[in-house]
Amino acid sequence: MLRIFFVIIFFNFTQLGFTQLSNKHWIPPLHSRDANVVNDHYIYLSTPSPTPFQVTITSGNGIPLNGSPFTISQGNPQQIFIGNGQNSLMFRPLDDVNIIRNNFGLILEGNKDFYVSFRVRSTNHAEMLVSKGKSGTGTNFRVGSLPQNSEGAARNFVASIMATEDNTIVAVSDYDTDVVFASSTGNITSDTQNFVLNSGESVILSGYTDTPANLTGFIGANITSDKPIAVNTGNALAGMMSAFDGQDFNLDQIVPVEKVGNEYVVVKGNGSDNTERPLVIATEDNTNIYINDSTIPITNLNAGDYYLAPTSFYQGTNNQNMYIKSDKPVYLYQIIAGDISDATSGLNFIPPLSCYWQKSVDLIPSINSIGFTQYTGEIIAVTHSGSI
Repeated sequence: MLRIFFVIIFFNFTQLGFTQLSNKHWIPPLHSRDANVVNDHYIYLSTPSPTPFQVTITSGNGIPLNGSPFTISQGNPQQIFIGNGQNSLMFRPLDDVNIIRNNFGLILEGNKDFYVSFRVRSTNHAEMLVSKGKSGTGTNFRVGSLPQNSEGAARNFVASIMATEDNTIVAVSDYDTDVVFASSTGNITSDTQNFVLNSGESVILSGYTDTPANLTGFIGANITSDKPIAVNTGNALAGMMSAFDGQDFNLDQIVPVEKVGNEYVVVKGNGSDNTERPLVIATEDNTNIYINDSTIPITNLNAGDYYLAPTSFYQGTNNQNMYIKSDKPVYLYQIIAGDISDATSGLNFIPPLSCYWQKSVDLIPSINSIGFTQYTGEIIAVTHSGSI
């Protein structure tokens, strides 16, 4: 059974934080190793504004999407069809991997703040990627994906980058030097990669799991730039166990290093001990990681290193949770599942408690749907004890 998870964390802190509400969003395109697993995919728009306003959606080169602009207001969200298969504005074939393109990906803009989620499905797979808007743009990122333990004919890692300004210098580094990047002109084995992107241009990076280093070697890689960029990361597809046990889409958009923190809470989903594994990635050397109330670090990480927390650290009976703390800023990716089957994994970027100041979400459209296909949707909400 496929489930869609919406992870919401409500806190009320006075310092500046980030939110998924924004009047402009950038969503770089993606790539699946197996084009057959990409079926229909959509953009969902919603807003807390009671006053209707228009949202324009264009490709990276500014060409409007058919039907743009779209009018939304509180209680009047929009579902917008993007494509069916890996030849759309959002899913690109191998010919468009590891090369700069300007006519793919999406840029969304309105005169009021709004939420954007990108959702993709196929017969056996589904995922939702939530845009972080202006809060998601920055100049220093650490990417995450599922640590794989076996090759699979459909498995990969994928990260994609879109520039928000002209003449943006992008560097990709600090990954396993044996990582091999896919491209239509042959494998790329460079230990670093560099690109110069203009506004709206994007580049997709992907490595296939027939190379052993690609199973885990790109986790924690560093993407930096001299001007703000937006970054997606994850897998299309991946699984925590053998390929014979199945795999799924695992995708999300992330925020830059300066907006991650050192205190997190995750709530366990419906998966097995194999799939319910929080993934911690350090941004600085000599970072201590603590779990729950322990004052003894469970591990010490250097920048780009990761720690995969065991499911056994979840505590409680109902709505089991895990508290993860560090002495320096870290990324936290929650590997989660919709069912006990190891084939239902998903990847969520988790915001830190010290940074997320959202008090409400208004609204999440069509929680049980991707297009015209119905799923079991669930909301995980975390807040202070005693909040009302």
